[in-house]
Parts: sequence; C-alpha cells; structure tokens
Amino acid sequence: MDKLEACATVHYCLDGNCTTAVATKMVDFLGCFANDKGAAKSVGTAQGCAADAKLDFGPIKSCYDDGAAKEQAYRTVIAAAKAAGPFFAEMKCVPWVVVGGDVFSDPTQMSCVPHDDSRSLIKAVCDRYTGPKPGGCSAPPTPTPPPPPTPAPGNWTRAGGANCYGARGAGTSSHGATDLEDPPDSSCGTMTLAQCLVKCDGLAGCTAVTVQDDDSGGGGGGLVKCFRKGDVSLQHCDQGSGYTTYVRGSAALVAQTNCYGARGGNPAHGAKDMESPADASCGTMSVGDCLAKCAAQPGCTAVNWERTGGDAGNCYRKADIALEHCDSHAPFDLWLSQD
Repeated sequence: MDKLEACATVHYCLDGNCTTAVATKMVDFLGCFANDKGAAKSVGTAQGCAADAKLDFGPIKSCYDDGAAKEQAYRTVIAAAKAAGPFFAEMKCVPWVVVGGDVFSDPTQMSCVPHDDSRSLIKAVCDRYTGPKPGGCSAPPTPTPPPPPTPAPGNWTRAGGANCYGARGAGTSSHGATDLEDPPDSSCGTMTLAQCLVKCDGLAGCTAVTVQDDDSGGGGGGLVKCFRKGDVSLQHCDQGSGYTTYVRGSAALVAQTNCYGARGGNPAHGAKDMESPADASCGTMSVGDCLAKCAAQPGCTAVNWERTGGDAGNCYRKADIALEHCDSHAPFDLWLSQD
C-alpha cells in the first residue's frame, strides 16, 4: 500500500497542486489510511479515507492500477525524500518527521511517532514557529494514550533460525508461509519484537512473524525488521538462517522431523537428548501430555512424538534445538515449546 500512498502524494503534492487546503486534505487522508486503517489497508479503505478527507480518489486509483505509473510514483517520492536533506539517511521508520531540523519521529514506537499524538507534533511545530502563533497553537494539549500492550510471552513459540516466506516470482514455490506484506518481500517496519507481535495481532490471517535483527543503526538496539506471515509450515521454511520465526500458540509443530543428540560417537542431529538412556522415551501418551512432561523438565524446549496408535505416541524430550541439523521426512513430529 506504500505505492498507493505514493500515487496520492505525487498527484496532490508533487505536481504543483499542494496548496494549504490540499495539504490539509492529504494529512487527513494519510492519517486515516495509515493510522485508523493501518491494520486493514486496502484499495477499499483508501477510497473511504479519501471520501472522508474530500479528496478525489479517481486519479489515485488510476495511478495505482497502472503498474508502471505506480512504480514511477514510488521512485519519485523516494527521490524527493532524498533531495529533502541529510535526515533521509537517518530514517529508521515511517513516517520520518523532521521539525525545524530536529527529528520528531521515534523509531522505538510501533507507529514511528507517538500513537495518535498529534498534539505533540503540533507543539513541536508551534514551539519553532517564529511568526504570530496560529489559533491551533493555543489549544489545550490532549493526554497521550498508553502504548499498545505487550503480548503475554505464552502466546508465541520461537523457532530459531527459521526463515518462512511465500513464493517469489513465477515458477517458484512457497518456503513454508504466505507473505502478508505488500510487496511480499517487504517488512512492515523496524520495531521491537513486542511491537512486531502486536502488528501481527492487528492483521487478519496473521499467525506468525519472521524477524531479522536490525543493524541499520550499528547494532540494532534491540530492534527487528518485522515480516508478518500466514499459513506457516515450519518444516518447509529455510533453516539455519539469520531470521527467527515466532508462531502464535504455546507450541509449534515441525512435522516429520526427528531431532536427537550424539549417539555412539556420531555427532548430534540438531538436539540434546533429555532422557536416560539418551534414546529412551519418557512414556507413551498424547501430544498434550508429552508437552506437559516437557514443561515439567527444566531445560526442555521441544519434544519428538512418535505415533504408536490413535492419539498415543512415544514422547522424547529435547533441548538446544537446531532445526537445520535435524532429520527431515522422519516418522516423528517435533513440537517446539515456549523457551
């Protein structure tokens, strides 16, 4: 949807049409589309926001429906941003707002600026305004709403090293997921892990996130690039990558996968065994009971489950999982538990 916003920006503000009245409508439109509709962006919600802002949506849709035109609009907006000054090089999130030479945006915020905090932006502009203060500068400040809640740790299960993504280009197949961003290989921003999980919660069909540590600022500062996913099948994701995938739920299935420790002088196949002897099971039971056995064992982060009949199977508790070294196409299912 960034390219739809680019079409609107080019038509209304980069072609000499950006009067104060038009700029006000554009702020209303982008505020509605990026904030109010941020979790449900579509051509339909954009049209509704344009109607609310009293903007003609026709030129925007014509540009967006024309593949070449929308690509050109996107490149034009990027070029205009680069020409605006050195602050573009520092940009870590969108919208990247600079007021009077000072960066207003906060990359630690999920929305890049304090959520729905227009008064702070108005105050920053008014404080730097050198002429007679407009009437809006004297309006009383409104309280800042609290930040989005941090998801409970029990809602997500971590698959270290797993990069899950959809088909990219004609003739290619999915690598264990459906991409939910537009374009498919883009992230929805740079943010903390907790904020990324909130972003997933706000998007219909999102059941997982794949994240990559952000090094754009030299070390990342705890921030990640956030890619929202649906239809995740961990056994088909790329393993041993620089990414980590978090799947919604208290456990995550990696089907037909067997992870076990060193046996008879041979190296480990992606796990540390927690039974004694190492190749023994801790009993025959359901998957749920097997995971409960894991939760009761300090250090256990996964179980291998071997069906023996019906809902029963042999349970093998594991630790230190490295999926890229496990056996695939095996008669076992691996269940990752919460770290």
